[in-house]
Amino acid sequence: MSEEAGSKWRRWLGRRRLPLGTSNPKQSGAKSSLKSKLVLTVALLVMAGLAVADIATYTSLRSFLYQRLDAQLQSSMGPTARVLFNSYNGVDSGRGLAAMVPNGSWGELVSPAGARFSVTFVQPGQVAVSPPQLNIGNANSVNYPLDKPFSVDSIDSTLHYRAMMTRIATGNLLVVLAIPETSVEATLARLAVVTALVSFGLLLVLIWLASYLIGLGLAPLGRMTRTAEEIAAGDFTKRVETEAKDLEVERLALSLNTMLGALQGAIEEREASETRLKRFVADASHELRTPLTSIRGYAELIETGLVAKESEVHGAAERITSEARRMAGLVEDLLILARNDQARPLARRRVDYSAIVEAAVADARVVEPERTIESDIVPHLEVVGDEARLTQVIANLLANVRAHTARGTWAKVTLRPLPGDGGALAKVMLEVEDRGPGMTPDQLAHAFERFYRADASRTRAQGGAGLGLSLVASIAEAHGGKAWITSAGPGLGTTVYVELPASGPPEPAASAKSGAAAGPPGTTPEQGPDRGSDTGQATQGSSHEAAGQS
Repeated sequence: MSEEAGSKWRRWLGRRRLPLGTSNPKQSGAKSSLKSKLVLTVALLVMAGLAVADIATYTSLRSFLYQRLDAQLQSSMGPTARVLFNSYNGVDSGRGLAAMVPNGSWGELVSPAGARFSVTFVQPGQVAVSPPQLNIGNANSVNYPLDKPFSVDSIDSTLHYRAMMTRIATGNLLVVLAIPETSVEATLARLAVVTALVSFGLLLVLIWLASYLIGLGLAPLGRMTRTAEEIAAGDFTKRVETEAKDLEVERLALSLNTMLGALQGAIEEREASETRLKRFVADASHELRTPLTSIRGYAELIETGLVAKESEVHGAAERITSEARRMAGLVEDLLILARNDQARPLARRRVDYSAIVEAAVADARVVEPERTIESDIVPHLEVVGDEARLTQVIANLLANVRAHTARGTWAKVTLRPLPGDGGALAKVMLEVEDRGPGMTPDQLAHAFERFYRADASRTRAQGGAGLGLSLVASIAEAHGGKAWITSAGPGLGTTVYVELPASGPPEPAASAKSGAAAGPPGTTPEQGPDRGSDTGQATQGSSHEAAGQS
C-alpha cells in the first residue's frame, strides 16, 4: 500500500474514532484498567471468603469452649453443694473441690431466710477477685433459671462468669457456682488475632498471585492493543497473534485478523479503484483532447484564411468531420459502458445471432479481401438481447483482428451451441481466433481494462482508443454472459471467447462452414477454450468490471 493511501486512510479513520490510548474529552472522570478491576474484584471476593471462614472458625470454637465450660459447671455442681453445706455446718471438706474448678471460681449457699455463705476458690497467696453480681433475695426468690448455665458480670464489671444454680433437698438451700470466663475469652482473643494476621497475610499473597495471573491472562489483549495502534499508524499488514492458551482469546484474535484482512482488502480495493478512476479520467481526457485539438486547428485555419483554395478548405472540412465522428464514436462507446455499469435495462428480443455473425464475417471479408477469414457458424442460434449491441460485439472483435494483425493474417470465427444439463441447449459460444502477434501474460491480465493498448503508447499506429474489448465484455455481462481471452504467448495468436445464454434450441441444419481461403499449414480447423494447459488466459465474467482493448 502506498504512503499516500496510508495517510489518506489514517485521516479517514481519524475522523471516525479517537486514537488508541486517548480518552474522550466529552467523558469526565478517570477510567480504571481492566486488570485493576479484576484484581479488586478478586481481592473483595477473597476478603469475603476469609471473613466468612474466620467468623465460622471463631463461632465454632466459642461454641465448643462454652459447651466445655458448661459441662464443667454441671459436673462440679454436686461436689460444690456438699463442700458448701459441710462448711456451712462447720465440717472441714478439705481442698478437693479447689482442684476441680478453675482458679477464681465462686460458690454461694443461700437459705430460705436469706442467709448467705460464700466461698472463693483461689490458690494460696492469691487475692480473691470481684464476685459475680447476682440479685438473689433468698432461696425461694430466684430470678435466674435453675440447673441451666448462664453468663453474668462481676460486681465491678471487670470479669465475666459462667454460673449455674441448683436446689438441694436438705433445708431447701440454693447452691450457686460461678466459673470465670477468663480462659475462654483469652483463647478467643488469641484466635481472633491469629486469624486476622493469617487472613491479612493470605490476602496479600492472593492479591499478588491474582495480579500476576490476571496479567498473564490479559497479555494477549495488550499485544492486540499494540497491534491495533500499529494498524492505526498506517501499517495494515500487521496481524494479531492467534496462538493463545485461552479459547476465547484465540477466537477473538482470529475474528480480529479476519476483520483486519477484510479491512485491508477494502482499503486496497478502494485504492485500486481510485487509481483506475484517475487513469480512466486521464485516458479519456487524452482521447477526447486529440480530436478536439484537430478540429480546433482546422477550424482556425479556415477562419484565419490560411487555407484559401477551395480544395484545401474542403480537405480541412473533411478532417473536421472525420475527427468529430471519431470523437462522437468514442463518446458513444463511453456512454454504452456507463449505461452497462449502471445496469440499465436493454432492449431485449429474440435475435438470430447466427445471422448477425455471418453478416459481420461477410463485411470483414469485403473490407479486407486479402485476409483469410474462416467461419464455422451453426445456423439459427438465437439469443435474447439488444440486436445493435450484440452486433457491436462481433464487429469489435473483427475490428481488433484488423487492427492488431498484419494484412493477410489468417483468422477464424466460430459460433456453436453449448449444451447444459440433460443435453438441452443452454448457451451460445462465439470464438474469434487469429494467428497474430499474440499476447504476454501481463498483457492478458490487462486486456479488458478500459483504454488499455498492448503497444503501451498513445499513438494510433496500431489499434484505437482501447475500448473494444471492454465494450465486448460489458455487453456480454449486460446480457448475462461473459467474455475471456487466451493466448499461447507472443507470436502464437489470440482467441477471444464470448459466452451468451441461448433463447432456445437451434433448428436442425448443417453447420454453415465457409472460408475465403484455406488456413495456414498445420492449423486445426476447430479450437475451443481448452486449447491446452500452456495457454494463457484473461477472463471477464459477470462479476468483474467491464474493461477492454480495441
